[in-house]
Formats: sequence, C-alpha cells, structure tokens
Amino acid sequence: MPTDRDHLMHLGDHSTRNIIRQRDHSGLLFSNQLRKHSSEYFQLTFTTNYLIKSKTDHLSL
Repeated sequence: MPTDRDHLMHLGDHSTRNIIRQRDHSGLLFSNQLRKHSSEYFQLTFTTNYLIKSKTDHLSL
C-alpha cells in the first residue's frame, strides 16, 4: 500500500520531469529563433567581441 511519502516522492519526480521538459522546450524555441535571425546574431556577436577586444587592447597599452 503506497504511503503519503511515496505519493509525495512520485509528485516530486513528476514536477522535476515537467521542469526539464519545459526547459528543453524553451531551449528548442530559442535555438529556432536564433536560426531565423542567425545573420543578425552573428553580427551582434562579432560586434560585441570586437568592442571587448578593442577595449581590452586599449587598456593594455
């Protein structure tokens, strides 16, 4: 006969699975959005890296 503790543990497992599923789903949505805007994303990353590098080079002079 299942006890209250068993029931709570089962609920805990279930909610953990849901959180993982939601996280995976949002990660998938995010990567799809990224693919759609990949050129803008690349440009943004490139610009950010350039700015960081130029700032770092400037500081090291």
